[in-house]
Order: sequence, then structure tokens, then C-alpha cells
Amino acid sequence: MVESESVVELGGDIKLTEVRPSWSLNAVFERFLSLLLLVMASPLFLILPLLIKWQDGGPAFYRGERMGKDKEPFYMYKFRTLIEGAESQVGGALLNHGHQLQTPLGRFLRDSRIDELPQLFNVLCGDMSFFGPRPERKAVYEEQCKHIPGYDKRFQVKPGVMGYSQVFTPHSTPKRLRSSIDNGYARSDQSASGQVALAVFTIFYLALGVVKRLGRLCVERCLLLIRMGRVSERRDGDRIRPKGVKLTLTEVGGGADLGLACLVDVNEGHMQVRAAHPLGDQPFIVRLTIDSAGGWFNEGKYKTASCTAEVAHDRVQGDGAVDGLSYSYVLRYQPSSDLNRYLFDKYLIGKSVL
Repeated sequence: MVESESVVELGGDIKLTEVRPSWSLNAVFERFLSLLLLVMASPLFLILPLLIKWQDGGPAFYRGERMGKDKEPFYMYKFRTLIEGAESQVGGALLNHGHQLQTPLGRFLRDSRIDELPQLFNVLCGDMSFFGPRPERKAVYEEQCKHIPGYDKRFQVKPGVMGYSQVFTPHSTPKRLRSSIDNGYARSDQSASGQVALAVFTIFYLALGVVKRLGRLCVERCLLLIRMGRVSERRDGDRIRPKGVKLTLTEVGGGADLGLACLVDVNEGHMQVRAAHPLGDQPFIVRLTIDSAGGWFNEGKYKTASCTAEVAHDRVQGDGAVDGLSYSYVLRYQPSSDLNRYLFDKYLIGKSVL
């Protein structure tokens, strides 16, 4: 809502400024669309709270304070995806796989973005827009973002249910890079037509994310049923089978070259590889060359990432050597830096919407 001023003549030198509230076209459209989507999503608001409550007895919704436009605080709503008290454990850090705080249902809700649905109430109340920089926790802002040049430009607009950086980059993306992306949106034209296009874009990719997530879950469950009895390890998290990835293994500290390896699958904490030589118990460096081709304009582009790893356990290769790689292992890995975690999430695990 914006305010318009009109001057009323009272005679002589006396004038009274009358302030009249008026709704902008964008605000009217966003409130109407949020109300429509809440009606359409009403079955989820009936089913999901029961499932969340049933899994651990905790509250169905999360209510957390965030910094909005002009740094004004407001309460943002989500379906709860973490255990109770998780925010106090995370503090000013960013949530990652190592925290182990997600509920069983929470992983699906977060990856599909369904947990964001209650923020439609924030749009209806005028605290948020459909598209804009994601609202920030004050603890994260003070600890990680306050010193970033130009970061405060994001507070010139309302925070969004979805944001540019959230759509195009994974959650692990360094804050400085995300700030640059979000500031680009803050400087862009906020016309009504642009907001309509962004809202449609948001809804489409949210729906696409749900379909992709459900499809992946169905495939994984079928594969586990087929392989039941032959698989000795159980790894939490989805196993992604990326293509076009080359691995080289080297002992930590510039030691012996352990040769080439083939990446079979990977998740946020483990990867399965086939190697040409046996791997011992010592930690080693894994360097990955990732084919990041994503269309006609991205052919032949490669990214290089690295991590430290150690053998979690070896596996029996039932079908013999594959492409000369006779040994199969499950490795426990840790990306070498925040940038490398971003590369893993973006190009291997596929945690971006796009």
C-alpha cells in the first residue's frame, strides 16, 4: 500500500495536507493471486500439518523473525522441516547437510519448495512479494552479510517467496555471489507486467520441482526394492547419477597418484566410485572435472571441483571390471571450500531449481 497526498485549501494562508491510502496495481495483483493460490492449495494445508504432527509430535508450522523491506522485522511462516529448536543450534550459520536437523518429511518439503507455501499468508499481509531477495535472519545478516559491499540494497524492495539467487543457485552459494544476483533484481523494473511474468514463472517452477522430486523418489524406491538383499550400505539423502564427470585421486599432501576413477552416484555426504587401483585407509584428494553443459550455449564448458575423501567401505563388484575399473568403493567426502560445496550442489547434486 502506498500513500498519496492532496492539499486542501482552508482559506487564507492555511492549508491542510490530506493523506489518502491507495493500493498499487502490483499490491492488488499479488494479494489477489496469493488468495487464489491459498484456496487452490487448501488440501495441502489440511494434509501436511497432520503428517508433520504425526512424524514427531511437534508443531506443523515454523514462525521465524526475518528482516524485511527497510530492515523492518516481520514473522515469516513455513511448514516445519527441522526438528524443534533447530534455529538455536544453527545460530548465525547456514543450514547444511552436516547439521542433521531435518525431519524425515522435511527433506522432501524443502527440496520440492512446498515448505514455502505458508508464505502466501505473508504476501497476503503485504510483508512479502512473490519474487524478491529471500528474507534474512538477523543473526545470519550480522555474522555473514553485513560486511558485504552493497548487500543492504536488497532491503530496498520487499523480500520474496522466491528469489533470483534461490532459483538459479543452490543454498550453499557464497553470500557475496547471491548478493550480486539479488541486487540485480532490486535494480530492475518492478512493473506490474514484470511481476505477473515472475509470479507465473515462480508457480511453474515450483510445480516442476514437486513433479521432479516425486518422480525421483518413486524411481529410487523401485531400485531399492529390486536390489534389496544385495546392497549392504544405507546412505541418507538422494543418490544422484551425474554424467560427464571425470575423477582423479591423489594422496593428501602431494603423495602418490591413485589414478583415474569413475563416479557412479553421489549425495550430500557420500559418493560411490569405481577405481583402477585399490584404495587404502588413508585420506586422499578427489579432483572432479564436471561437464557443465546445459544447452546450446553451454557446450564444452567444464568446472573443476575438489574434496577430501576417505573410504567408508568397499563394495563387491558383481559384474567384474567395468572399463578397466576393477574396484568399487563408497567414499565419505568433504568439499575443500565453500566454493567447492557450491560446485557440488550446483552441478552434481542439482540442488538449484534451474
